[in-house]
Amino acid sequence: MNFKKKYSLYLLTLLFIISVITIVAHYYLVGFSIYSDGMGYYVYLRSFVFDGDIDFHNEFLYYNTSLSKISGIPRGDVLFPIVETKTGLANNVYSLGGAIMEIPAFLIAHMVAVMLNTFGFNILVDGYSWPYEIFISIGNVIYGILGLWLSYKILIRFFDEKKSLLSIITIALSTALIYYLTIHTSVVHMPAFFMATLFFYVWFNTRQKRNLLQWILLGIIASLMVMVRQTSAVFLIVLMFESFEKYYTSFKEKSIKIFKDTLLKNLVFAISFIVAFIPQFIVWKILFGSYITYSYGVSHVNFWKWFTPDIFGILLSPTVGGLKIPIFLLSILGLILFTLKKDRKIGLYFIIILAAQIYIFGAWLWAIGYHLRHFIEATLLLSFGYAYLLQQIEKRTSFTYGIIFSSILIIINFINILIFLFFT
Repeated sequence: MNFKKKYSLYLLTLLFIISVITIVAHYYLVGFSIYSDGMGYYVYLRSFVFDGDIDFHNEFLYYNTSLSKISGIPRGDVLFPIVETKTGLANNVYSLGGAIMEIPAFLIAHMVAVMLNTFGFNILVDGYSWPYEIFISIGNVIYGILGLWLSYKILIRFFDEKKSLLSIITIALSTALIYYLTIHTSVVHMPAFFMATLFFYVWFNTRQKRNLLQWILLGIIASLMVMVRQTSAVFLIVLMFESFEKYYTSFKEKSIKIFKDTLLKNLVFAISFIVAFIPQFIVWKILFGSYITYSYGVSHVNFWKWFTPDIFGILLSPTVGGLKIPIFLLSILGLILFTLKKDRKIGLYFIIILAAQIYIFGAWLWAIGYHLRHFIEATLLLSFGYAYLLQQIEKRTSFTYGIIFSSILIIINFINILIFLFFT
């Protein structure tokens, strides 16, 4: 292993250690680590294992009466007013994928709780005690670290190791990613980021020639990715354009073989995707009485503004948008230049995906949470743009100026986080 690869592992290990320390400190000071949206994902596991159902009345009641040691505010009274669906169960707007991703951490937490009790420690084995809180959060951090590592492995296909590493670390530390990697860890952003990056990792490694087994694998990964966070379906655009290109070639060359081969692989992907998505269909049927549903519809609140998306706010808001997180706009600029000067096809795919995300999140309540958090899953795409800017900085000056520039962006984000935590 050369020095640069060791250096990347050292940095990611340091990030992991800092995140674990932050999780433990948060639990000690506040009294919990699972809160906000994180509760909605975790309750699937807790209810299924300990109650044998997915009726969340008791879980939401517990969380709504669990008080912060610092503020005295319940961690769930605003997010989880108990609203019943037509099946009589407590509504849960969150999808199943986050809970599936938490299974390994949950099993470790459960074993730790049982083992500590065996040795005489009075630890409740109920899904609520500290092992569950701590290990679920740590598990999400591991997904975040793995996502960064996979992003780096993809990026070094296009850029040298030092610019790839600096781009990944800068994006991580100067966007919402670091906030949800270290502070608000129980939400689904890190698992969603990992699944999106894993999808692209498999896609990049198989795009030249993908056999049926690889199409099945890609379908399963894509299904879990969407199950974790449904807006991640936008990343499937790369497969759509890839297939359109194959169909165009088949018509241009009048090749029935290419057409049939592409159609077969698309069908294999679709079937794999749907089969892997069956657990979510079942959960929706139990909770809402329908295999396909819009979970937010139970609250009868219109969260979407499809005809008036706040695109301007996302890009140019000085308080929560692109002007607040300047690396977001810089990375988009870099991605445009990457498309024009380096790789038109990959760059165009990524620009279309980011444009779709900006529209979708602009039509949603995008300003809730830390700034531009919805674009965490697009970290890989943004890192391409920023790596290209670093490449141009090095060509015109030196790599040292790239490090200085990245440091400024990181400092800006850390100041923003402090303001967000203590003054908003």
